[in-house]
Amino acid sequence: MDDESSSRVSKEPVWSSWSSWSTCSQSCGGGTRTRSRHCPVSGACRGSSSDSPDDCNTQECPVWSSWNSWSMCSQSCGGGTRTRIRSCPVSGACRGSSSDSSDCNTQQCPVWSSWSSWSTCSQSCGGGTRTRIRSCPVSDACRGSSSDSPDDCNTQECPITWPMGTYGLLKPITGCPNQWAATGLLHQDTNNYVGGGHYNSRSSPHHVSGPYSKNNMVLPFCIKRVDIADSDDRSWPAGQYCIFRKGGSCPAGMTGGSVLWDDEDDENKNRNRGVLPDGIYSINTRIQFCCQTSGHTSNPIYLPTDKNFFLFKYTYKCQQVHGMRATSEYFFWDTENTGNDDEATGHHPYEGVVYDGIRLEFCYYEPI
Repeated sequence: MDDESSSRVSKEPVWSSWSSWSTCSQSCGGGTRTRSRHCPVSGACRGSSSDSPDDCNTQECPVWSSWNSWSMCSQSCGGGTRTRIRSCPVSGACRGSSSDSSDCNTQQCPVWSSWSSWSTCSQSCGGGTRTRIRSCPVSDACRGSSSDSPDDCNTQECPITWPMGTYGLLKPITGCPNQWAATGLLHQDTNNYVGGGHYNSRSSPHHVSGPYSKNNMVLPFCIKRVDIADSDDRSWPAGQYCIFRKGGSCPAGMTGGSVLWDDEDDENKNRNRGVLPDGIYSINTRIQFCCQTSGHTSNPIYLPTDKNFFLFKYTYKCQQVHGMRATSEYFFWDTENTGNDDEATGHHPYEGVVYDGIRLEFCYYEPI
């Protein structure tokens, strides 16, 4: 071979080494893999750049388990879906999907009835709610709720009425609360002996209706003796105050007591008329009271403000009432001097039995 021929042979391009085998096309059940090589000068090397496919992963594939039961349908009617699954003993080695789905309950849904009428409002005033319902001809088959969203009702402000029960108040010069038809009057013949230097007395100004003198005292009453229940009824609110008892027992939440006046023993002229608080009215006078003691005088309570009224003090302070101005007033009774039997028992108005007589304090309320 001459030099020219030798030079031509040595310059023919040569294939690179074969690459590594590719990943098998199947993980089981028989697949193929390939490998390739490249020529430094494209198209100049003799032969193919790809090797013949090589069989691989010829072992038998794992088999899916049986399908499990269908799941519950996603809808009870109107078309839903249900699913089922199966498992492979070798994760990722089984061919196909592990889950299946199917249409179900494609029948038309039952239809709700019309809404019922609204229920009675939960409150007669001050804001309540009412409800309404509907029914489904097939239990649990209708879509949505059987009850409507609560509707606001009776949002108007509540009228403030006198608390429920029967009871009495002192009668002011402006008259009794509206719709209280019963009134009464007690004339007490107090001590006539003036040697001790004590007389009946009262505060100034004074707003109790009726006359008064040094030796006689008149108490006028406003009596609520009919307890008509209605939707606005409520108990006496927590506070510290007293009222006259009427009807044999105190209103709910209040506790009772009494005050005994030892009136004039000589030629006693005690007398009364009309409707009186519970008590004993004879030569001496015992009146029954009901007191609220569970709150604080500084926390205002709600009572009607359309007319002036009195409340007895339970402590030395006036009970605060929304929308009303309170004026402190008092009565002092100069009771019998000889063998005096004045007495205050249980829960009674402030102050009770004092030296030489009885002093009761009360508060006059008028709109601000």
